Amino acid sequence: MGPATHGQSRERSETVADGLREAHRPAMRSRAHPNPAIRAEPRGIGSSGARDPLAREVKLLRRLQHPHIVPILDYGESEGFTYIVMPYIGTGTLQDRLQQGPLDVQTGARVTAQVASALSMAHDLGVIHRDVKPSNVLLDQEGNALLSDFSFAHQQDASQNLTGSALIGTPAYMSPEQCRGERIDSRSDQYSFGIMLYQLCTGKLPFEADTPMAVALMHVNTPLPRPRLANPKVGSG
Repeated sequence: MGPATHGQSRERSETVADGLREAHRPAMRSRAHPNPAIRAEPRGIGSSGARDPLAREVKLLRRLQHPHIVPILDYGESEGFTYIVMPYIGTGTLQDRLQQGPLDVQTGARVTAQVASALSMAHDLGVIHRDVKPSNVLLDQEGNALLSDFSFAHQQDASQNLTGSALIGTPAYMSPEQCRGERIDSRSDQYSFGIMLYQLCTGKLPFEADTPMAVALMHVNTPLPRPRLANPKVGSG
């Protein structure tokens, strides 16, 4: 039998996740999580180039115990797959919410403060998220924010900067140094967080183009437009 295709691998991952979900449901019900979300990925080299990236993500998340970071309920290995069990949050992401219209000031301020607190704690522990964006912020039923998806995150020693040849992240939110493939630190996450705040305040992204590469080049070469030009209601200070 030849090697599995990407589609076959993904289908197998979903099958394993479904089986694990059924196995975990009784235990999760007693912990107020009757329908856990389970990710399962084959052990090996991930799309970011990391070996067994889900296991690496588990190690990072075990250190990041914060009320506004999605927690780990369980993790392990099964049938050649690494899996991670997390609470299922069916109310969607901040991106989903933004598609319904702008946030009111109170909600926007609360979400901003909660994500900032989560990032600050991660940075204090030397963890760089590398993909801060609204679709990686879950909103629970009370409208509270939970930073998620640390699959691109990197554990950084205090004396080191992160560099690499591959561009990792989402171009619409990437910092200039991230777009150039240069060394990055926590300030790169802060830039991405700033782009997200721009979107919350104006209802649009600062840079849009026909291709992701064109957007990345705009982050590198074009000054950030003033939010007030996109939304006159934004304060000038």
